[in-house]
Order: sequence, then C-alpha cells, then structure tokens
Amino acid sequence: MNNNLPIHAIFEESIGLSMRRFNDILRIGWPYFLILFVSIMFPDQISGLAELIVFYILFTTTSVLAIVGCHRIFLMSQKEVNQTSTIRWSMRESRFLINSIGLSLIAAVFGVPFLFVLTNVSLFEQIMIDEGIAFDLLSVLFTLPSIYIMCRLSLIFPDVAVDHDRDRSLAWAWKISSGHSTRLFLLIGMAPLTAWTALELIVGILGDSLIIVAVEAIIWVGISVIEVCLLSLSYRWLVFQSDNLE
Repeated sequence: MNNNLPIHAIFEESIGLSMRRFNDILRIGWPYFLILFVSIMFPDQISGLAELIVFYILFTTTSVLAIVGCHRIFLMSQKEVNQTSTIRWSMRESRFLINSIGLSLIAAVFGVPFLFVLTNVSLFEQIMIDEGIAFDLLSVLFTLPSIYIMCRLSLIFPDVAVDHDRDRSLAWAWKISSGHSTRLFLLIGMAPLTAWTALELIVGILGDSLIIVAVEAIIWVGISVIEVCLLSLSYRWLVFQSDNLE
C-alpha cells in the first residue's frame, strides 16, 4: 500500500472539485470578491488612513469568511454547505483568524533573517537597484523556508473550518504532516508559488493597465481557490491515514 501523499491525484481532484462547486464558492465568496473588485476599480478612494483601516478590516473579515467557507465546501456534505451562511462569524472564524495570525508571526520569524541579508548585503543591494527579475527570483528563493513551515502548519485551517477538534493546535498540524512535508511543500507551496510567479512575470511584460490588473485578479482568485482545495484534500487524506493508524 502506498502511504505517500498522492500529489497527482489530489491536484487533479482539486481542479475538478473547484469547478463542480463553483456556485457554492460564488455564494460563499461574493463579499470577498466585492471588496477585491472595489480595491481594483477605485484604488484612489482607499488612500487615507481611515479608509485604509476600514478596507483592511473588511478585507480580512471577508477573506476569513471566504477561506473557511471554501474549506467547508470541499470537505463537508452539500447539506452542511447549504447550512453555512455567507455572512456569519462564530468561534470557528475567530479560531481561524487567531491561527492565521500565529502562523504569520512564525513565518515572519523565519523570514526576517533572509530579508535582512537580501536588503543589506552589497551584492543584493545592487540587484535591488537594478530592479531586475533576479531580485524577484531571489526574494522567492529566500521565502522558501517560511513557505515550507506554512505548508505544514496550515493544515490547522481546514481542521478549524470543519469544527473537527477545538483542542488541536499548530503543533498538531506539524505532527500530522510529519513524513509528508516534502510532498506538502510541492503541492500546496510550490505549485501555487510557481503559478503566481509566472503570472507576475506575464503581467510585468504586458503592463499594469486596469484590464490587465482585473484579469490578473480573476486568475489569482482562481489559483487561490484551487490552493484552498489542495489544502483541504491534503488534510482529508492525512487525517484519514492518521485515523487508520490509531
């Protein structure tokens, strides 16, 4: 029996599942899509401090609602999905936000030393001045340790979204991903990162007109949905394997 995380099967299922559940995703995610649309179409209206604070509160709130909702869409029955309201906030969403902050702080701790090197070593300073693709590639390279950590700890998010066990923590996510870290890194870390990098390079070539930015946002939302689905299905597989071992 193959006990390795099935990267290819999960990737294929994520594409198909994301397409089949499009209507549910749209119902759950429309507040986030609306905030994103406003930020693209009316960027000059979000310039003052008060406007920025309101925007980030709305953006964070709708992001949490959308991601939690998508995890539920990908992991729960249609009946349970139908019972998930678009506008809601419960302990589930609060736990999700708290874990998001915790994971971001952990990733930042590992990322700051690399950022310090990137911005202070003379060779990298020259690359920054040149503002070439090399700097972007180096930035991506230096974030890989943080991405590796986030890939493993992010398994807590689908667990929180489906209200599986309120006693589970980031430490549980790290433990259950043990032995599968490389495959998780490739599946939910490198795959989206590669797509994002390619998208940024294409946009850099085509320019940053309003239409290009809007299309980029639509594509990025699609990539993000698939990434959430990849995480959900990886979580489902790992939990199933863990339960069978107990």
